[in-house]
Amino acid sequence: MLANQRQCWLTSGNVGNYLVCLWVTRSLVSVPLFCYSLWVFSPVFMLQTFSQLLSSSWNFFRSHFTVFAVAAVVVGLVLFTGQYLLHRNTVFMMESKFGSMERFSDFAERIENGDEQAMDDMMKEMGMMTAEGEINEDAAEMVAKHIIKGLAPALGSFAMIAILLSFLASAYYLVVAVDGTKDPIVALKRACSVVLPLIGLSIWMMLRSFVWIPLIGIIFGFIIGPRLTLAPVLYVRDGMGVFESVRVSNERSRGYWGRIVGYWILAGFTVGIAMLLIFAVFSMLLAPVPMLAGLVLIVTQHLCIAFCSVFYTQFSSDILAHPLAPVAVAGKVNLTKNAPAKKRK
Repeated sequence: MLANQRQCWLTSGNVGNYLVCLWVTRSLVSVPLFCYSLWVFSPVFMLQTFSQLLSSSWNFFRSHFTVFAVAAVVVGLVLFTGQYLLHRNTVFMMESKFGSMERFSDFAERIENGDEQAMDDMMKEMGMMTAEGEINEDAAEMVAKHIIKGLAPALGSFAMIAILLSFLASAYYLVVAVDGTKDPIVALKRACSVVLPLIGLSIWMMLRSFVWIPLIGIIFGFIIGPRLTLAPVLYVRDGMGVFESVRVSNERSRGYWGRIVGYWILAGFTVGIAMLLIFAVFSMLLAPVPMLAGLVLIVTQHLCIAFCSVFYTQFSSDILAHPLAPVAVAGKVNLTKNAPAKKRK
């Protein structure tokens, strides 16, 4: 009887051990399967990684390089010509006031070589310092007024042209990145039609992020601003209005604040390093022609801006296609990921 009881106890113990092993094995299998299902079906893990975004953005940029390069070269030539004319205007004005500028080039060379007396000698030559070394405040004020009066019209016009051209170029790059057109004329026409609304959209994004509030506005802008950055893509791609684009951007980017900020920091660092390397190479190659090096710098800057527009569009489209929360559209909750956008009237 004792042997039978012992055998039953061993049998029940084996059954218990078997059940424990079965439970442990099931847990070891189910946990990885559960994690894998999260990886497959969660919108966060369906987004492209930073390296994948860089690769897809580079492929798009390379296939549309011609349409980007045309705009970058045109903008570079316009800005370079404006800078050259502004420089010539400054030299002509200074020569009309103080005579030949060759004397001042000698002073500039002495200043670069560390000659402390060169600055005093130049001020004496311009009549802004007496022979005893005292500054003539009246003469200095007259010289400053003369320079401001002569440069203000040209400098103001150049600044206005540069700002407008910058907005137009940014709209052009965004249109190419969103529409994928390879025709510069088509892209320019579309950019001209959306540039003013995009300026208004930028102003509303600034107001909506409360960055304009003194002192604490920077904190609000850092928290709210990144979630509004999808609005330009929504406006150009889906035809939403200015206010609706900002609202939908704020809704669909919920839960992606860290990814947006992190990816933009990485993208800015990567593109900045690439731009510095490219400009360093061209600076060495074009050292005998410094004016041409300046033109290359402007073109390189705009090509980098074009690439950033492609990266921004790819990243924004990826987030918009995988919202983490239901999106309210026209007072209702939309549970689909790619809901049709409301067209502008």
